[in-house]
Amino acid sequence: MQTEARFCEVAVLEKAVEVRPAVGERVMRVEAGQQVRFDRLRLGKPWQSDASVASWRSGSLIAIQRPLGDLLDELSRYRHGWLRCDPAIADLKISGAFPLDDTDRALAALESGFGLRIVRRTAYWVSVQPA
Repeated sequence: MQTEARFCEVAVLEKAVEVRPAVGERVMRVEAGQQVRFDRLRLGKPWQSDASVASWRSGSLIAIQRPLGDLLDELSRYRHGWLRCDPAIADLKISGAFPLDDTDRALAALESGFGLRIVRRTAYWVSVQPA
């Protein structure tokens, strides 16, 4: 489950779950291979998950045309400290597989593969910027 400021997202890997917003009576059954976004009032329409949803189980973060800002938000969950993305490149579409057990290696791959610059103020304060 991914939690954002305004919504949650659930991806079901096995069997099924029932999702219910905090307010209201509506309940939705979400089957394996599907995901749905919801907030405290509304349920979205479920959609088919792609292969990247469960990639964390094998220690990878798979991105398929994912905005760099979103990718770094997800990657930051697997490292200590602060990982910032320059707003000028936050919408850059990224595709690739990135290791979750070595986020510095993932950042190095972004730097070399996508022409970005990784600025390390300390080991815990890292910024991704345009080259």
